[in-house]
Amino acid sequence: MKILTRATCPRTFRSGPGFTLLELMIVITVISILASLGFVGAKRVLLAAKIHQAKASMHSLIQGISAYRTDYGRYPIPKSHQRSGKTDTVLVTNEDLIDILLPSDEAPENPRREVFLTERNATESDPPRSGVVFNNDGGGYLVDPWANHYRVLIDTNFDNRLLDPFGENGRGSKRISASVAAWSLGPDGEEGTSDDIRTW
Repeated sequence: MKILTRATCPRTFRSGPGFTLLELMIVITVISILASLGFVGAKRVLLAAKIHQAKASMHSLIQGISAYRTDYGRYPIPKSHQRSGKTDTVLVTNEDLIDILLPSDEAPENPRREVFLTERNATESDPPRSGVVFNNDGGGYLVDPWANHYRVLIDTNFDNRLLDPFGENGRGSKRISASVAAWSLGPDGEEGTSDDIRTW
């Protein structure tokens, strides 16, 4: 009878450097956890960048409206929104307002055809995002990073304060010390929610 010893036993498994199945499973699990954390972190950074971009666009818009008022002595209110000066005026950044701030053929409110808004072109996505979508007439409309129009509140009753559109029941008694304010509907696209981005 032959006695098998370690020295005489044939090797069926490779001995030496290498990884076991358990070690490989642990490494794969750790890598996938780190990748998922990186994805969440990247998503937060991207959202923060979009919020920053929206705030910059709103401040540019407010500066353009203020420059228009300085040059023309009135706010760039489209004729379709002009009314008695007893309340403040809420506008969206559609063609009516942006055509006035850009040298558009369709805006008689800017007869000298001065440029009051310098904003980048919107992305070529569908729908366009983050910038001005230009029309053939030189005007256009302004959208936020989530493809929504910005909202603008203008002190058209000239009392140097605005009623907060997010106060009680949408029109509370809270006052904003500004002559122009703007906001974005934020990622959810709904007005009056906690993710709205405001300039006040």
